[in-house]
Amino acid sequence: MLQGKIINQEQLHRALDYQKENPEIRVGVALAKLGFVDIKTIVKALAQQKPLIQQDFSTPPKQESPTEGTPPEQSKIMSRLGEILLMDNVITHDELRKALEYQQKYPGMMFGQSLINLGFADKKTISKALLKTRQPT
Repeated sequence: MLQGKIINQEQLHRALDYQKENPEIRVGVALAKLGFVDIKTIVKALAQQKPLIQQDFSTPPKQESPTEGTPPEQSKIMSRLGEILLMDNVITHDELRKALEYQQKYPGMMFGQSLINLGFADKKTISKALLKTRQPT
C-alpha cells in the first residue's frame, strides 16, 4: 500500500506504533482502525502480494514458537469465516477440520490461507467471505 501510494510513510509508522501497543492486531487492521484505509483496500492489497501458496510449507517456518492461542479478534473472524463458508457450501465440515489442523502446524498463518493452501477455496472466495465477516450476524 505504501508503494501504491495508498498510504504514506507517516500513516505506516502510526499503524506500526498502534500494532506495538496491540500485538494481536495485524498492520492492515491497524491502518483500518486508524481510518487510513478501508477493509476492501486491505483485501485488495493482500491479494496483490506474492501468494503464500507458492512458498514451501513442507517444513514449519524457522524461528516460530508455538502460540499461546489465537487472539480473540482473529478467532472471532476465523469462526465467522468458517461459518460463512459452510453456509455457502464452499467447504464441508471435514475440510474445515482439516484446515484448522493445517493452520495449527504453521503458527501465524491466517485461516483463509490454510483453506487456499489445501485447495478448499480460492482467494476470491475467501475475500468475499471475509467481507461478510464484517457484516452483522
